[in-house]
Amino acid sequence: MLSRRILLIRTLLRLGPRALWLNLKHRLRLKFGVYEKTTPACDWRDEVPEFVSIFELPSLKTLDPSVVPNLPRDVVPYFSWQLRPMPTTWQINPKTSFDYGNEGRLRHWSRISMSAGGDIKWAWEASRMDWVIQWGRKVVAQTDPDLVELYEKYLWVQIINWKEANSPNQGVNWACGQETSFRMFALIWISTLLESPYREEVLKVLPQHAERIEGAVEYAISQHNNHGLSETVALFLAGHTLPSHPRARIWREKGKRLFVQQVREQFTQDGWYCQHSHNYTRVALLDGLIAMRVARQFEDHLPDDVIDRFRMAAKLLAGICRNGKVPNYGANDGANVLALHGCDYTDFRPIIAATLRMCGEHSPFLPGPWDELSEWFGLSTEETPPIDKPNVISSSDGGCYALTKGDWLATIRCHTYKDRPAHADMLHVDLWYGDEPIFIDGGTYSYNDPEGVGDFLKSTAAHNCVMVNGESQMIKGSRFLWLDWTKSKVKSIKPDECEGEHYGYQNRFGVVHNRNVQLLRTEATITDFVLDSGNNNLFQVSWRTPLTIHQIDDNTYRVGNYKVEFELPEFCSVEVNKSGNLCAFSERYGQLDFGHAITITWRGPKTVLKTRIKPLSERESELDPPEPRRYMEEEEPWPRTEPIRPKSAGPKLNP
Repeated sequence: MLSRRILLIRTLLRLGPRALWLNLKHRLRLKFGVYEKTTPACDWRDEVPEFVSIFELPSLKTLDPSVVPNLPRDVVPYFSWQLRPMPTTWQINPKTSFDYGNEGRLRHWSRISMSAGGDIKWAWEASRMDWVIQWGRKVVAQTDPDLVELYEKYLWVQIINWKEANSPNQGVNWACGQETSFRMFALIWISTLLESPYREEVLKVLPQHAERIEGAVEYAISQHNNHGLSETVALFLAGHTLPSHPRARIWREKGKRLFVQQVREQFTQDGWYCQHSHNYTRVALLDGLIAMRVARQFEDHLPDDVIDRFRMAAKLLAGICRNGKVPNYGANDGANVLALHGCDYTDFRPIIAATLRMCGEHSPFLPGPWDELSEWFGLSTEETPPIDKPNVISSSDGGCYALTKGDWLATIRCHTYKDRPAHADMLHVDLWYGDEPIFIDGGTYSYNDPEGVGDFLKSTAAHNCVMVNGESQMIKGSRFLWLDWTKSKVKSIKPDECEGEHYGYQNRFGVVHNRNVQLLRTEATITDFVLDSGNNNLFQVSWRTPLTIHQIDDNTYRVGNYKVEFELPEFCSVEVNKSGNLCAFSERYGQLDFGHAITITWRGPKTVLKTRIKPLSERESELDPPEPRRYMEEEEPWPRTEPIRPKSAGPKLNP
């Protein structure tokens, strides 16, 4: 096995010389105070810029007042699930109470440590201004002029409070160019709705947002992820919506050029997104939606191949979308930017429908509240028949394969990584029946939590994968870096069957894992073939589910309203986990839930494990009801002692 140092060097080289050079430039600029000169700390300017909006008001038929959330005054939704008090200083992490504001003496953004104070995303979340979107939609849906005036004044007061506490380029909320971009999107949108004098006060803050983004856009590009897309489209947007600014032409040209470059680098031609994440694909598609709207409105057209990538990405998501939801695959940071609709955070229909319409396609969904986003972007939402979904939805470039048969949906990844992986989850399978997930991904929870929950959920143990000797498929580097990227091979792909194998354990343990997924109308079968070169390795697979589990016999279990039967290897042990780390999953950022898991552990040089899942008949469901959902008791530490504990996971957490 190669040394860790050699693996690190090899991984850094894979990131590419351009990205490494831009990252090095960023670090040197931080060290020598260059950003303090290019994006200087200053006061807000008092000029009202010329402004052209890209948004159009939706019809009241689409904007149903019943789906506009009644957000209480002086509270902010965090990550679309938790309400917290409206910040006062805007510099405090509400999760850890850490003050980035240096007791009122704001520092330049380049002098703020991103790793200090716990998960910095909690400090940023309120300043993304998702609450502006919710209050703005209340303004549009309201017919009482007195209430409209009241809501507008409340919005104006809160935005002014933010402005007074966040002088340009000072404090934690300027530390990230992407966060600045998301806030600018929200402020441009609300400027479309507000009347004088509130509108002019909001418009005053826009130019210095764009100037901050331009000042460090090279660092965003070096990350080769959605930061580059968001910040370059923000420049493209600012250049057109603030046409009188002295740098407007530069923003338009630079933003468009860099955005096109980023799309071509980050999306494969068949639509897979480089961050290996469905939620980050949604963020990237929102960036694309803004760019395509700007290009259409101002006749500053994007290349056809760029639009084709967005079209294919939206079709990939549409193919695996069940009642709005998609598998919670890959990193999920809770982002739901410009949520101009009344749908839940987990509902992907708004972005899928709007992107396809912007690309000249029909929406694959029947009319509903998800159409509101399309209308804000000036798109027709006339009723169209849903598109029939194909049996096989695949991105061979990205290694994403999904099978559908009847009510079944199975998604599987089989890919040799070319871009930085997020989770060690090769050959992970999500299995759904109808709208109900049966076997699931663990999600993300947090990028920086002291208990280590987020690190565990990235590991192989937190996925429906075969794990060897308690180790993940790849070796963990830094917080966002894996070493020794997994290689894989697709053996066959058919309308009802997919087979692949990966070699993540071959160098360390001499193990190759092969997985076959087959769907019939009446059942789904997952067959794992593990070839061990004779090192007496220990294997474990955990089938993780949000549903309850009830054992029927040695090889048969009831999982919710499904029967799961195993053909087991010799000398194996089976354990039903009803609490502990293997049961943890996170559907929303910062929120931890607990389901159940069936864990199978064995040794053997050449073993086959077959898992067969079928829905129970109506009679079987009545005869043997599932046991009630049980959450972990408060006194139980997390994780419990289990057959194998991943070496990277050591959190001690009571849910």
